[in-house]
Amino acid sequence: MFDALIQEKIEKLINNINSRKEHEYAAATYRDIKDLKEIDELINRNIDDEEASLLYAYENYMFLATEYKTLTRMSIVADYLKKALEVMIKVYEIYKIEEIKEDASSLLSDLLRFRNFFVDDDCLDIKELVKGSGLLKDEKIDEIFEKRMKSRRTLKNDPVEMSPEYLAVIDEVEEKIDKNRKYHGMGSCFETWSLKQEYLAEKGITWTPPNLLNPNVMFD
Repeated sequence: MFDALIQEKIEKLINNINSRKEHEYAAATYRDIKDLKEIDELINRNIDDEEASLLYAYENYMFLATEYKTLTRMSIVADYLKKALEVMIKVYEIYKIEEIKEDASSLLSDLLRFRNFFVDDDCLDIKELVKGSGLLKDEKIDEIFEKRMKSRRTLKNDPVEMSPEYLAVIDEVEEKIDKNRKYHGMGSCFETWSLKQEYLAEKGITWTPPNLLNPNVMFD
């Protein structure tokens, strides 16, 4: 259960993350990883099947998904969205809270999108999870799946970003990029990608940047 002290600690960690941002919509950075991981640990250690506990966990799983999205850790985003969906299902099954169903369609669609960010994924485990849960009618689930599977990926991204080896070093690599990059603003993505490719190679990881994977797309 999330007692007052645990909630206070989580809120303090969230405030730490937000205080480092230059503005409300700024992305998280490698500096936030320690706090994000601690939030995850606190949730997983204290969650139980009480209504308030599940709702609090759901809220914070969605926060983690949002922050990791700004960090472009898309496979991690998918993991947190699935956790949020699992909690949503449990809240409805145990407590029949109708309001929780309001976000079910968008959550399911987002989860399918991020699961298909790097590779085509039919997400049959997700379909099995949500069908029969009562969150959505089966026809609506099929509609969401059909729509998402028709537009899996507009851009190619290197699936190495899903690997444990990549995830184990990317925070260190991004810190090094931040300290060594010379340019910001329009066109700076090319320098960032070049440095990222170089520093990942030093770790024995071959990574291909988006501009090389998508030669017909103009990036700025």
